[in-house]
Amino acid sequence: AYSRDGKDAKTLKYLPISYDKQIAYKALPGFVINFILMMIALIGVKIALPTISLINLAMIFVLATVMNIFNNYLGVIIDLKNPKLYWTHEYAVVKQNFNMFIQMGLLAVQIVAIIYLGYRLQNLNKIAIIVALAYSILMIMMKLYVKKNAKKLYSKID
Repeated sequence: AYSRDGKDAKTLKYLPISYDKQIAYKALPGFVINFILMMIALIGVKIALPTISLINLAMIFVLATVMNIFNNYLGVIIDLKNPKLYWTHEYAVVKQNFNMFIQMGLLAVQIVAIIYLGYRLQNLNKIAIIVALAYSILMIMMKLYVKKNAKKLYSKID
């Protein structure tokens, strides 16, 4: 998010918008793209598995949306903590930025944890409640962290 802005990222510090709102706005494009892909995937699941109930699809939709919001917001914070602002080609921002590997690793840990939870509980309703609660708590904690440390997070943008 900030790395793509490159040297121009420092202008964001002077905008009359709070830092926490800027972070949310930076996460928005990723959320929208993932939301569209998620809808396509859910339609594909319904076509491939016509016996799956709409309630189960709705639960999957809600959980995927919560995870989408959390992970996009997390990705922006990771990029803000370690921005790659000086690059010569856009290729370098995408292919040579370690932040993406960190985010992918954290996402893999989340997926493994959810799969493990599913294996242990084998009850979609319980899994949905636990996952939704966990992500809601994590999102609240992340928002509080950003509000408390916004200036410190933006200190690496110079």
